[in-house]
Amino acid sequence: MKNRVKYILNYITKFWAAILFFFLSCLVILLTTVFNENYLLNILEKNNYYAGLHDVIQNQMSYQIVQAGFDEEVLENIFDGDLLRRSTKKVLDGLYNNNEINISTTSIEEQLNKNIEEYVSKRGLTIDDEEAVAKFVKEMANIYVTNVGYSNTIEKVRSTFSQLYTIVFMATIVSSILLVLTYLGTKIFFKERNIITSLLTAGILLIFFSFYIKENIDINNITIYTGLISKIISNYINNILLIAEIVGIIYLIVALLMMIIFNKIINKLLAHKKVLNIILLIIWMVVIFMFSSQNAIKSTNTSNQVTKTFITITANITGNSYTEEELNNLIIDKTLIVRKSAHFLEYLILGFLVLNVFKDYHKISKKTLLYSLLFCVLYATSDEIHQLFSLNRTCRILDVFIDSLGASLGIFIYSIFYNYLNKYLKKHKKVNIMY
Repeated sequence: MKNRVKYILNYITKFWAAILFFFLSCLVILLTTVFNENYLLNILEKNNYYAGLHDVIQNQMSYQIVQAGFDEEVLENIFDGDLLRRSTKKVLDGLYNNNEINISTTSIEEQLNKNIEEYVSKRGLTIDDEEAVAKFVKEMANIYVTNVGYSNTIEKVRSTFSQLYTIVFMATIVSSILLVLTYLGTKIFFKERNIITSLLTAGILLIFFSFYIKENIDINNITIYTGLISKIISNYINNILLIAEIVGIIYLIVALLMMIIFNKIINKLLAHKKVLNIILLIIWMVVIFMFSSQNAIKSTNTSNQVTKTFITITANITGNSYTEEELNNLIIDKTLIVRKSAHFLEYLILGFLVLNVFKDYHKISKKTLLYSLLFCVLYATSDEIHQLFSLNRTCRILDVFIDSLGASLGIFIYSIFYNYLNKYLKKHKKVNIMY
């Protein structure tokens, strides 16, 4: 009875530590992204926010200029990208430091008054109503303030934002302390380490929640305030989700490396190797099924996002830079290649996992290889048929062919690796771990 209680408490402690670690990971990601002013400023720069904001303000001012009977030349040099950067920085400083936000428009008003005077002087006109001109200049300055300050929205939410930051920061401190105490308690009372379980759980949950949010929220079509702001927020959310996925993958890799280091855990897994291999195969088949369940729009958006990530990484490595239009054209050109490569890679992994299961029940031979390939081809065919039931998706024989090639390569790689490793083990008189 005592051992059973200890076992239950040990299990509860592991579960608690895993959830705490996941929660702490989410909090740290929030602190380094949402509550990091420099991160947001970097996002604005990368998405050409200031050029877009300049065009928005210019267009609104141009409309007022026409209504007032002036030509657009009075708008020349009244503001530029550098002024927009300084103004935006001031707004964000107010948000992140909970300070009152006051956007200066002195330089805009002075330059606009100067332009109006030159405009009137060139045409031999006189200003009869100085008060009307002053009112007009103030209206133009208000257009600038409204767009830079998001209609005073930032000023209204800065106090709440500051409170949220305090809550998240304190929650991070408390979670860290609780996690350390939990790990120490487990080590002292149960003589076990929870870190591997925590890393695996947190990694899987981070990847799952990122995927779930992308599947259930049309992030790329979010509409908030203006089209420009909506675009920035969409990219902002996508970047945060990408960070969550990368962190999740790192956790899984570190956990697997630690599992290899701690042979005791590996031995436990190997004791149930056949079941584990089947579970891995089923998980990967479900992943393929979920991708095929996406409708055409979501599937295209996913492919575009992956393509954009590859192009961005390549550009950073090579030192290239692209305008928004050039980037969009590259995405259109390369997306098809990325989609077909994804098909190939999906089934390469599937072929690897299928043969990994089949070899547990029959020695690898031509017949085993053939059965493995047949399994993959049948699944690829069923997967393409399944796509007919997803909105605006199609069934293509070419994709079945690409999938089959990928599976063939995966099966070939596994068989070569399997045979080579067994020969090596026999030569050095070591235990054959493949059986």
